[in-house]
Amino acid sequence: MTTKEMMAVMAAFDRGEKIQGRTRGSALWMDAPTPSWAWNNSDYRAEPQTVEFWINEYPGKSYRLHATLKEAELFSQAGRVRLIHVQEVA
Repeated sequence: MTTKEMMAVMAAFDRGEKIQGRTRGSALWMDAPTPSWAWNNSDYRAEPQTVEFWINEYPGKSYRLHATLKEAELFSQAGRVRLIHVQEVA
């Protein structure tokens, strides 16, 4: 990691974001509530945010994207074929 990347992770911790760490070379990220900042043998990151949204599908393959379920329901139109929930899986 570059010094700039390390500083960004530490700034995220200072803002109260959750931090994850892993032993260098490992694929498994673990929550690090009190990181030791052992940069010589560990990697750290701010916990990735899950991307989630809803799509109203209408006849003729017409779609409308919404940031929340409430918004998708509120703005659904007559004839909606289905409601699609999309959530990133890391």
